[in-house]
Amino acid sequence: MVIPVGGSRGLRSNGIPYVTTTASNSSCVMKDINLGISNLQTMEATSPGENDRFVWSLNKDGVFSVASVRQEIDKSRTNVAASKTRWIKCIPIKVNITAWKVKMDALPLRFNMSRRGIDIASISCPLCESGVENSAHLFLSCSVADHIYRKIARWWNIPYVGLSSYTDWLGWINSARLPGNLKAVLEGVIYVMWWVLWNFRNKTLFENEGLLKGVIFDNIVSYSYTWWVESKAMLQTHVSLECVSSHILRKLLTPGQ
Repeated sequence: MVIPVGGSRGLRSNGIPYVTTTASNSSCVMKDINLGISNLQTMEATSPGENDRFVWSLNKDGVFSVASVRQEIDKSRTNVAASKTRWIKCIPIKVNITAWKVKMDALPLRFNMSRRGIDIASISCPLCESGVENSAHLFLSCSVADHIYRKIARWWNIPYVGLSSYTDWLGWINSARLPGNLKAVLEGVIYVMWWVLWNFRNKTLFENEGLLKGVIFDNIVSYSYTWWVESKAMLQTHVSLECVSSHILRKLLTPGQ
């Protein structure tokens, strides 16, 4: 188990470990972890004359192990996005990795950093400044992201009603009335959107370039077209180059729409 900087660990009288931290912002998290650990141990009555003992419910032999805790934590992190990791071959690995991190809520967003005890000035979204910056907000429900989704929906001629969670997004993609292979192209475009939005957010925070939000969608279209056309995997998708290009070029040739 990873112990936060400034924290400590030890064993309770029953042999079950506990963790503590000196970071005030992490106290609630650590309380939840310790409470969860406590709930996983049960008292087992033994034969007369023998002392009762604690049993670790995650292992069949009743003995505590770090691996069993790690597996339980992983389950709790992936219960919202329990679907198989979706990998789009025709876009760069760096974009797929960003999309995977969006799904797992594993990016160093302000809220996530605060939960880990890092002292930051604000946890509000740097793009809209009207919500807590977590994965669901920045990439799904933020007003900036919502505006881009509406543009993409208009571009691809599909309905859009707003998103608030990864599950909502997954349902939206799956319900799109598009051929299966072309639906993968749309999903790749969304991955590109997340990658562009993440880079735009970082430049806004750390480079102070005064970037215009209006260029985000143009960059999404440009990167999508370039990566899909140049990818050798395009030949393996059974989607004609003309079909893909018609969707992307429609916006490239009519930027005012």
